[in-house]
Amino acid sequence: MSLPRIVSLLPAATEIVGALGLIDQLVGVSHECDFPSEANERPRVTHCPIHNAGLTSGEVDEWVRHALRDTGTIYSIDEPLLRKLRPDLILTQKLCDVCAVGYGTVARLAAALPGPPKVVNLEPSSLSDIFENIRETRRFEIYDLWRPGQRRSEPRHRSVTDRTNIAQFLGQDQIGPQFAQERLVDRINRARFAQRAPHPFIHFAAR
Repeated sequence: MSLPRIVSLLPAATEIVGALGLIDQLVGVSHECDFPSEANERPRVTHCPIHNAGLTSGEVDEWVRHALRDTGTIYSIDEPLLRKLRPDLILTQKLCDVCAVGYGTVARLAAALPGPPKVVNLEPSSLSDIFENIRETRRFEIYDLWRPGQRRSEPRHRSVTDRTNIAQFLGQDQIGPQFAQERLVDRINRARFAQRAPHPFIHFAAR
């Protein structure tokens, strides 16, 4: 039985594929995917005119507003290339049309492809949702489809120190915190308190 061919339209999804040891099945990525390093060897099926154009955050914001007003999208997807890659699984999201190609666009295109490929929406709103996204990606693979002897990536983690500091960079000239991030950190701390976690709370600060 042949192993599923995967196209990832999200950098985070590409990292999940790599972490699950499925990088050999990754046949296409978005223009933003650059980790693990093997992703840079895959064909890029999406394009954004200002990617790596060296614009400031303010210039990016202005361009995005005008593009959405004039065309309704800021990305393009290479349909002929996607057809050539013949994916069985397309990893994308519908949380934000500014973050990646719109889910509706991906779903309509996928429906017209041979197969058609399964479209998996990775749309986390919490840490537990992120872990569920990882499980969902792995569930599609079905455990017995792993190659015999295939090497899987070792988990990457670090021990928790006395205090965990979080800083978010929103752009070249913008630094958090923002309301959504403060809320996420608050939820993490509440969960750790409820679980009687031995480590001190997370501290969110921007410098």
